[in-house]
Amino acid sequence: MANAAIAFENLADAGDMLASSSIVLAPPATLQSPHVARKWRGKNGDTEYILTSLLEGFDTIWLGGLSLTAAGITRIRVSSVDSAGLAGDVYDSGSAAGRIDPAYATLLALLSEQVDGYVRIDLQEPGAAYVEAGRLFIGPRYQFPYNFEYGWSSRWIDRSQAKESRGGQTYIDADVSYRCWSMNFGWVPEQFRNDVLEHLDRIVGTRSDMLMIKDAASSRLDRDSLWGRVREVSAIQQPQGFSDSGGLFSKSFELYERL
Repeated sequence: MANAAIAFENLADAGDMLASSSIVLAPPATLQSPHVARKWRGKNGDTEYILTSLLEGFDTIWLGGLSLTAAGITRIRVSSVDSAGLAGDVYDSGSAAGRIDPAYATLLALLSEQVDGYVRIDLQEPGAAYVEAGRLFIGPRYQFPYNFEYGWSSRWIDRSQAKESRGGQTYIDADVSYRCWSMNFGWVPEQFRNDVLEHLDRIVGTRSDMLMIKDAASSRLDRDSLWGRVREVSAIQQPQGFSDSGGLFSKSFELYERL
């Protein structure tokens, strides 16, 4: 298990977004919308790709709201010399099936170092009428020097509503579910507080999204990562017994998955 990591500076939102094809009401720019359920959809059938303009200084690529199943075939390439993204000279995940679990519908690649390049994501769902995706994040990530404390929690929030009839029967208006993670980082060094957490609270707050990776070494990054937002910015606290200068601080997160 590796320490948790966080990413929140989305370079993909500022760049150009291209795709192999799209229907009129679902262009590739939809991938820059904060609403994962608002999706880009291709019109070439079961094979499509997404391509970004040149981006600088990233090591994390996350794609959410995918329509692919476990049979879906994916490939992520980063090219520094090829604006079509085919060279894959900086990074190439290779083409493989089995990377997508429909329960989470996400694809996540963690690069070993920050790179510059054009990002191309190839998606194939054999036999499908279309391929679609809802949100793209490309940016740097920051790994916590010390992991979150014991006592963290994860829960599913069901938006379904139950109504009781006059006869006493209960009728369910079924809806989707989403995750909520609660965790506290109780050993945050001063430099990480200043360089990362203060920056996060200032530019993200409650208005933007972030990617939390619970275990950066997980073999199930889709399950162990969450794209969401906080509903209230927690304070960065100084635990009793530590000094301001060179001491340790704490920061808690209650992160709600973005739909």
